[in-house]
Amino acid sequence: MSVDVNATDSYIRYVRLRMATINPLRVIKGPMDAQDWPTKDIVFGSLYLLTLADTPIGAQGYSPSVPIYTIGIQWSWAILGSDLKSGTRGRNRGDRYREDASIKADLLKAVYPNYTEKLQLSMQNGQLVATSFDPPESIFWTPLEFRKTPDRDSGLIYGVATSYISTMTEKIST
Repeated sequence: MSVDVNATDSYIRYVRLRMATINPLRVIKGPMDAQDWPTKDIVFGSLYLLTLADTPIGAQGYSPSVPIYTIGIQWSWAILGSDLKSGTRGRNRGDRYREDASIKADLLKAVYPNYTEKLQLSMQNGQLVATSFDPPESIFWTPLEFRKTPDRDSGLIYGVATSYISTMTEKIST
């Protein structure tokens, strides 16, 4: 779990809301700890949000009573392609390139403009409720860094997009 679960929850909520207008067919799963990846049943073409390490920002902005952290996150996806017959192995899965490019374009639009309000999310009567902090707080994240690993034999593409969320944790008092 993240040092500030509200930051991660606010981030994925923001991206999901944006994605619903950009590409409502794009499935977003998670967040989940990166140690739990890959899941038993991967849904090809779906986006999975994985949480990585939480790192204090360091001397330039660190306060013992209100630490500033960066939360490493990674979007992950797998694309198999569809132009080979079921059960056939091979490299030529031509539509996987376009699907990979489509996922990247959707993500770039969904994370824009790289900040949002930090909210406290809770379930009340089966409904997700978002509550603002008083005073309001924001989270910011770095631009996405994309990488992909193709498997030559199967035609599978494993794509990732890494970013870092900056957030202040709750005030620590004794």
